[in-house]
Amino acid sequence: MGCHADIPYPAWKWSSFEPVKGDSIKIIGWKSAFGRVIIYRMAQTNFGEETYERQVSEYEAELAVYRDAAERNLAMRHGISVEEYRRRAKVRMQRFVEVSERIQNDKELLENMRNIRPLDVGCLQHREMDFWQYAETGTFPDQAALEHLRACKRCADALNQGRERYLGILPTAVCLSDEECALVEQTGKLPPNRFRHVKRCYRCLARFEHRRQRHFENPAGPDCLTEDDRHVIHSSGEVPEHRRAHLASCERCKKEAKRQRNVYIDNLIPVPPHPRRRLKSLRKREEVS
Repeated sequence: MGCHADIPYPAWKWSSFEPVKGDSIKIIGWKSAFGRVIIYRMAQTNFGEETYERQVSEYEAELAVYRDAAERNLAMRHGISVEEYRRRAKVRMQRFVEVSERIQNDKELLENMRNIRPLDVGCLQHREMDFWQYAETGTFPDQAALEHLRACKRCADALNQGRERYLGILPTAVCLSDEECALVEQTGKLPPNRFRHVKRCYRCLARFEHRRQRHFENPAGPDCLTEDDRHVIHSSGEVPEHRRAHLASCERCKKEAKRQRNVYIDNLIPVPPHPRRRLKSLRKREEVS
């Protein structure tokens, strides 16, 4: 914690005081005729102790405003009341704490998590469609993806494992038909009575996910949202009545309508930036004591 000043590296330090982590300090500088700091010295100050209560109260007030706006914004996005959103958030936090405690108590799992090497930026596992497309077809239309696969053993092992698993499952009478796959590519969704099988059958899961991603990449159809429709949602938060039936059968338009509605909600209930935590060292010292 301390004051900050723009002190160039060549500037001469004119003091013997050496601050340690947690000290409140001030920097006094002397500038040349050209406005560049040429000499500076550091001195200890009680700024933190004198302004601690005011700084903390301001931070807590800003945090309360931020939380209230964020909760109202997210509640409106989910179409529920603020009280219901807070109740659900509390339940999620309780579950998160329970899972965290189980992970902390599992030493083997912790060790495995520490040994996981982070993915490179260009790794294909960052792009879900590539994984499912390779599992079903064994190749990519993108030459850059193929070149990366030849150079990255980690991606090659993961994708080849998915491909082998796909080929190891023979299609049965209850597997997805070509007509159902075409329906997924057209609408982005399956009939409700097929989800249970898709979740249990890796072969059908790969075919479903591959075509679902293609649905989002395909050009819009004649019944899809137009620029005027997007503007209506963006400005009012409501989907035009003549487009509501289409959204039930088109995941691409449903996703776009949700994005435009979120923009409307952000304009209606703007969420301020998360307040910066002040006087970290003093707050930490108080928590420890």
